[in-house]
Amino acid sequence: MDAMRILHVINNGSTCGGAERLTADLVRAQRAGGHDVHVLAGDRPGPGEWFADSTWPVRTARGPARIRNFYVNQGARAALRELLSRFAPDVVHLHTIGLLSAGALPLLRGTPTVMTVHGPEYFVGGTVRYCLPAAYFRRADRVAGRLNARGVAAYAWGGVVTAGLSRYLLRRHVDVFTAPSASMAGLVERSLGPTRIIRNGLDEGFRAAVRARTANPPGTGPRPLTAGAPGSRARPVTDDAPASGPRLVTAGRLEDVKGVQVLLAAMPAILAAYPEARLTVLGTGSMEDRLRRLAGELGVGPAVSWAGWSPPATMAAALAAADIAVVPSIWPESFGLTALEALAAGCAVVAADSGGLPDLVRPGETGLLVPPGDAPALAEAVLLLLADPALRARLAAAGTQLADQLTLTAYAEAVYAAYHDAGAADRTTSPTTVPGR
Repeated sequence: MDAMRILHVINNGSTCGGAERLTADLVRAQRAGGHDVHVLAGDRPGPGEWFADSTWPVRTARGPARIRNFYVNQGARAALRELLSRFAPDVVHLHTIGLLSAGALPLLRGTPTVMTVHGPEYFVGGTVRYCLPAAYFRRADRVAGRLNARGVAAYAWGGVVTAGLSRYLLRRHVDVFTAPSASMAGLVERSLGPTRIIRNGLDEGFRAAVRARTANPPGTGPRPLTAGAPGSRARPVTDDAPASGPRLVTAGRLEDVKGVQVLLAAMPAILAAYPEARLTVLGTGSMEDRLRRLAGELGVGPAVSWAGWSPPATMAAALAAADIAVVPSIWPESFGLTALEALAAGCAVVAADSGGLPDLVRPGETGLLVPPGDAPALAEAVLLLLADPALRARLAAAGTQLADQLTLTAYAEAVYAAYHDAGAADRTTSPTTVPGR
């Protein structure tokens, strides 16, 4: 394939979430393939590896200034204009762009542009409520919660007025839209037009970390587990606590949409049957303190370990050592990178029946699904797997086989095809800048 100059644009330049981790992996793969790649992001710091090359300033604004920045962020627009002129990309790949602002999109006129919609966005119908802060709901429930007065105003402004402008500009200036699952592609298509499905891929480095961190390769079989006496209590977690109890893990941003509060609510029932069960929570976020308090209120605090943000090697080790990975999201996950990582690590998975997760966690085949936000159903599914080692082994083996098909190489090749269809291949031999920027 011809070498290209590729400009990625994304809100956050650190590997703080699934979209960012996938983009960073893609950038590494593209550079290894001989492409000239540049990443433009907001300068907002975050946990994880920093992978952006250039930034625009992200500043907190209120009132009219906040509204103006939402429509036209002058700093982001200037940074994009400068890069389009200096770097002269053959293709621009947009990712999360809320901080970039809709007003910067006309600068892309004449440059082949691909956009990957990684998850809920205010301009994607059916996902707007998941883009609003928890404070905009009468109760923190994104499934059934009702908006308060601030939420209604924000929904009308962001989900109707601003979204309309963004959709118009995106349709005009983006050549190819992509999404990682059939569920998300359907939503994007209804809002923005034809959308191709490009399923996310997992970096070989993650699989190598799994192999390096476990003496039992994925799919070799579950550990024997012993249930406790009915009604028995969990012991505090200590370094000398027995390792024979069930090991559960969940990973992701600690925000209400990720549903960790649902998993915590399920833990009393799990601990009643398996007092030595342990839950490891990988991730950070604005809800961490509230979730820690909730664990204490539910009486499960001693059984929960808060590991914070974890690099891929640490996450691989945690998943490879776990009996069950839980993905309790209450918003429509566009794909579920954590679920893919768990499958690759040979871990049985229980996930919410939400968004694109069923593409990976196929009921009775590669995992179990439960209704989003349903703690009793989540506990029941976890207990079912803990009680049935043969089922855990069968699901884990099938999940590993599925994960083996979703490689970063395959993902990068599909993305390159999207670049080609956007017209980037026509520019690789005679790059030009577009006048009037």
